[in-house]
Amino acid sequence: MTDNIKKLILRSNNFLRRMLNKPAWDFTNFVADPRNNRGRRWKLSTLIDTLLLGLLVNRSSLRGVESLTELCGDSLGKHFARRVPDSTLYDLVGKLDPNDLGRQLHAQTHTLARSKSLEPVGFPCGVAAIDNKTIWTGSPDQAQDPDCQEVHPKDRPAYCQLRVVRTVLISASGKPAIDQAVIPKHTNEGGLFAQLFEELLAQFPTLFEICSMDAGFCSLLNANLVDKANKGYIFGLKENQPELYREAERMLGGLTTPEYSTDWERYQGRRIRYHLYRTTEMAGYLRWGHLEQVCRVEKQIVDASGG
Repeated sequence: MTDNIKKLILRSNNFLRRMLNKPAWDFTNFVADPRNNRGRRWKLSTLIDTLLLGLLVNRSSLRGVESLTELCGDSLGKHFARRVPDSTLYDLVGKLDPNDLGRQLHAQTHTLARSKSLEPVGFPCGVAAIDNKTIWTGSPDQAQDPDCQEVHPKDRPAYCQLRVVRTVLISASGKPAIDQAVIPKHTNEGGLFAQLFEELLAQFPTLFEICSMDAGFCSLLNANLVDKANKGYIFGLKENQPELYREAERMLGGLTTPEYSTDWERYQGRRIRYHLYRTTEMAGYLRWGHLEQVCRVEKQIVDASGG
């Protein structure tokens, strides 16, 4: 083990130990052990701590977590004194109840909020980004979760995917995820929003003031829900809202003087900056009585040759 890796492991383990002293990080309060009593070789807390350490040290697979426990030896105390097989971790993760993990996450978020660790940084108020993520993709014969959605592309064989809606508090310095829900097989992220938003309001009524979402969530129904709760929304706008989109193109498409431009940044050998155009002329457009402004963001890229 190199000195740098050893230092990283030690620092991560010290941080983990401090966090686990807090009641909300005691997973036995919320997460039931799904394994049979017979033949258990590992305590649930040991396996959970091992998974958390793997996350902190940025292991990208359970095999990587197993290798991490091999490196640790007995230098990190009794929890990591011997190798934890990736097969043991795999069997556990596949059986854990997502609802239990959700309650654990909510409890941890409340603990952070009470300690003032989730105060807005760089924002005037709390902002929650709600987005859909694909967490598994595979062939239909490999799909085990009943909520896997089958996709039939024109140019390649059918496949299945499991998608979730994840809420991240982007106004906090650490950008923590505060909620996640599986998208049922029969609907999409937009159709799940009402249930998801109700849960967010019940759990975190004062943690955020604005919801930021992509165009998949953009609908008058969802906008009304946010407005009725006295919250603000930022929706991505695309062709799924054709009348709004056409009017936005008409109002913003011809503007050439941006209201604001970012500084140039270098990324992968190119220079990039953004320009913001904004109009309030669409306020209250159609039945969107709560709509206040519409923005256009333009991305400007200059490659190495100056093109």
